[in-house]
Amino acid sequence: MGFFYYFGTLITFKEPSNTNFRLMKKLFLLISISFFIACSGIKRTQKALYSGDYSEAIDIAVGKLQKDKNKKNNEEYIYLLQDAFKKFTEEKKQEINHLRKENANAEKIYRNYTQLTHVQRQIKPLLPLHFQSGKEAKFKLKNYSDELITAKNNYAEDLYYSAESDINRANKLDYRKAYDKLNKVSQLKPNYKNTTQLLEDAQFYGTDFVFVGLENQTNQIIPRRLEQDLLNFDTYGLDDRWTVFHDIKQDQINYNYEIYLDFKTISIIPERIVQKEVHLEREIKDGYTYKKNRNGDYILDEDGHKIKIDQYITASGDLLQTEQSKGIQVVALVEYFNTKENRVYQKFPLKTTFVFGNQYARFRGNKKVLTTEERQLLSLHSVPFPSNEQMLLDAGNDLKYKFSEILKRNHL
Repeated sequence: MGFFYYFGTLITFKEPSNTNFRLMKKLFLLISISFFIACSGIKRTQKALYSGDYSEAIDIAVGKLQKDKNKKNNEEYIYLLQDAFKKFTEEKKQEINHLRKENANAEKIYRNYTQLTHVQRQIKPLLPLHFQSGKEAKFKLKNYSDELITAKNNYAEDLYYSAESDINRANKLDYRKAYDKLNKVSQLKPNYKNTTQLLEDAQFYGTDFVFVGLENQTNQIIPRRLEQDLLNFDTYGLDDRWTVFHDIKQDQINYNYEIYLDFKTISIIPERIVQKEVHLEREIKDGYTYKKNRNGDYILDEDGHKIKIDQYITASGDLLQTEQSKGIQVVALVEYFNTKENRVYQKFPLKTTFVFGNQYARFRGNKKVLTTEERQLLSLHSVPFPSNEQMLLDAGNDLKYKFSEILKRNHL
């Protein structure tokens, strides 16, 4: 005798042959899983409905019925959808009436009509829906087009006048609030009144304009190319809707902040050539011979091959190493200046060092003594020292990186 517990109920049956029994177990398992999944979906829908989350209940039920609205097991979803839709509609209408009495919050009224329209669009393609008895489920659909248009117009107008009020306060943060509101107006009603012009004004007056300049207090000329590279803000990743950097001042703009990269010292470490002669002497492998016994006969390994013995010799020679070097050190200060308060309010030191180096070598003696690295030096040769200008350009990469890190960490 065999048995199963099926959702708390003990089921017994006469045990058939092993093959049939295995097939029955698999079939029973599939039925159980299908039943569990179906119950799980219904319970989720019921939970959403009874907790007042009517939108969630509608979404689940619609999703199930879209797959097969005539499926017998989906009848429960029709009941739940009918109930959820009715309660959802009643709730939204009550909220709209309440908001209208208060004569406020045009946004919520618009959102409610949008949600009512969206839910009807979800359900309409499924209609008609019938129960197993043949009775048709009831869904009182209504065309909310007029109400939706009116609500949208009211919401756009509400946003517009609120943005105007923000602009009239002539405060930078209020300009930014106005911009966001006007942007919503443009999405709701393109070309509404003078929204386009107000958007441009809000963008301009809500923006922090920052002038960034270079100052040179050294006796070195800073290459124009380096200046352009340091002031190329497109490469700094400082994109911000409300902050714009300029490297050339524009007359019609009042700059809120100014940042200066002030070069204090540029020190050149002079050209230097250092030579060093190294005597090399090493034992190196130089061929091999075969192992013999006392009688002079070759000794063989287990495979019958002659056993080899490495031979070593002492090799020597003189390696003349030459090292070229030249360096540059740049010391600067990044200063943040508040134009309204007419004062420097932040300072950050900046220092970078760049060293040019080149090595090569010449050799006399047995080249077998050389290592791989030493052989590579023999293939190299002397090169011209870079100019001071080139050294400064080479140091510019690290200089720009450090400057950009200061700007990112201390973004306005």
